[in-house]
Amino acid sequence: MFTSSVNWADVIQMLILPIVLPAVVGLVSKSTWPTLAKRLTLGGLTLATTILTAVGEYLVTATPIDIGSIFLQWLLTWGLGELTYYGIFKAPVVAGHSDAVEAPKDEIEVESYTKPQLLSLAEQVTGVLPDSKLTKSQIAKVIDDATPPVYDITYTPPVTIAGWLAQRGNKAA
Repeated sequence: MFTSSVNWADVIQMLILPIVLPAVVGLVSKSTWPTLAKRLTLGGLTLATTILTAVGEYLVTATPIDIGSIFLQWLLTWGLGELTYYGIFKAPVVAGHSDAVEAPKDEIEVESYTKPQLLSLAEQVTGVLPDSKLTKSQIAKVIDDATPPVYDITYTPPVTIAGWLAQRGNKAA
């Protein structure tokens, strides 16, 4: 005979919360539903996550389930999600990462400038007026060649101790 002793706290904490609910949220987010339907569905999924977290905590530690705490956690989580979606709340930027900064374009868009504008820009950049017989793309190349490159200097900390040791040249890694 076979027996099974399923621990529902483990099912909630190791299957439903980290795998099933994020997958459902991803499916809802990618759906072509109307915006209001998505918002309400994601609000419901946030409430389900909050309730399941409280139930999992109850099953593990026998802590009584507090309805007021569940409501407050749901309201804060869903509210922050809505504020972030509409751009009212910006998530904090991690130090050393420049993800929020738009990188400058490497080349100028030749089509958006007239030839006299490009000649003037080339004169400002190089200090010398280029030959007026050059084509617009040749003038743009002169400007690009004279413009110093933009370097993105960011520090990404090593993820592991072994990575840090390897980066330092230590043979202990």
